[in-house]
Amino acid sequence: MALFLDSLGLSKISQNQAEILNLFAGVQAQEGNDYNYKIVDYNDGLRMVARIVKDGKDTDVIGVDSHILNKCEWKANPVMSLGSTEEIPAIVFSSTDDKKAFIVNLIEAGLSNAVLKENDEVKLQVCGFPTNLSIYESRKDYEEKNEGPYIKDQMLFPYYFYNLQAEDLTEEQKKLYSENVLFNIYCGEVINTTKVKFSNSDEYCYKSFVNTVMGPLELIYAENIVSQPIKKGNYIVGAVYLSGKLK
Repeated sequence: MALFLDSLGLSKISQNQAEILNLFAGVQAQEGNDYNYKIVDYNDGLRMVARIVKDGKDTDVIGVDSHILNKCEWKANPVMSLGSTEEIPAIVFSSTDDKKAFIVNLIEAGLSNAVLKENDEVKLQVCGFPTNLSIYESRKDYEEKNEGPYIKDQMLFPYYFYNLQAEDLTEEQKKLYSENVLFNIYCGEVINTTKVKFSNSDEYCYKSFVNTVMGPLELIYAENIVSQPIKKGNYIVGAVYLSGKLK
């Protein structure tokens, strides 16, 4: 939770449960199939979604999801669910040609009447929250500063989930992969970057537009995620948490 609030320029409230709940004060809850939901829209497409225990009080919040409403849309096929627990429902998707795979965490899942069936094509509106990004001047710079094998350009890959399926893992490896299982590895060039302010706080964050093997993607992050400002033409490599909304 703290990662996403920090990424949105809301770090001052990320450790304060009362202030997080106050984001949804006075908002009417909507009844979903799994939880009740409170939804608040902010500037520049920011949507905050609180999941509340069904038949519970407004303070019985299971979790708060963050998403950016934009024009980045992908077509994909659901492959398997990673479970719908106290976390966001995470789904392993494949591209429609079955050549690529990635993990998306669906917001407002219980408000949709859609039934996700394996290999049924769906449309997802997506955004990404990166962490541990490495920044390079170009693809050439990335390859010069690292030993191969190299990640393919514009690749999305559920690296931690994939490696968690291997046999004979050490306990340290199991812990690492399990803690990061919802993240995808990404590698590609930055098309543009803009500075944004989603709320009335004095904190800013950034949106960088990139292309992926699945289509366009907006990355949302704060300065503390990166070692230096990301600019147009930079090449970035790192882990990305994908948030998706069924269209």
